[in-house]
Amino acid sequence: MNQATIVQPLQLAIDEFQRIRDRDEHLVAMARGKRVLHVGCADWPITAERSDDLLHARLTEASPDVVGIDISERGLEELRRRGFENVMHGDAQRLDEHFPDQHFDLIVAGETLEHLPNPGLFLESARRVLRDDGTLLITVPNAFYLLRLIVLFLRRSEIVHRDHNYYFSIKTLNRLLATAGFRITFAGFTRPVEMKRLTAFLFDRAHTLFPYCGQSVVVHASKHTDGEAPALREVLR
Repeated sequence: MNQATIVQPLQLAIDEFQRIRDRDEHLVAMARGKRVLHVGCADWPITAERSDDLLHARLTEASPDVVGIDISERGLEELRRRGFENVMHGDAQRLDEHFPDQHFDLIVAGETLEHLPNPGLFLESARRVLRDDGTLLITVPNAFYLLRLIVLFLRRSEIVHRDHNYYFSIKTLNRLLATAGFRITFAGFTRPVEMKRLTAFLFDRAHTLFPYCGQSVVVHASKHTDGEAPALREVLR
């Protein structure tokens, strides 16, 4: 199969973007009543610190059928200590090997892609364990987040999380998803969180005027059904 068979990325207009006030609330609302695979469920090393506000805990409250997978054994131990048994150690880039006979209505990967050595392999494997009518829900830090740009301008240097391998924008994420055989069905940006009132107000106004500068990019994606997408290794050959 050659590169010409790849689905073209969805053309996204600025007025199609949604402004999302609370990222976790959005994810939880999507999970209600669905069979969910939560990728990066442990949120290590802040698992214990966020004991009252873990996304995995909120997802399990929204749905009785949530499976978690994470690469961090210590984070998984903390989750099990708190009573979450349906979690497993595994590589997000090999979901189809970990779940060879299972399919999910919703795969949640919140702030995960930027940590992976090869996010394309994750998308390939996610496609294989997602139901044909299922949804892949991804959030990533926005490369054009306003505060990041201000800090870069003032300090003339980057501040990057030590475990991050990539920056993503809505367009680069759109292209990556299309290459893996997905089509974006929803796109949005989150507002800043955990700021003092005045700062939050100012950034909230900027978020309204310039959604491209939101803190995180949020997308829903479905499988592209006009034929099977080529393997990533074939695309990059």
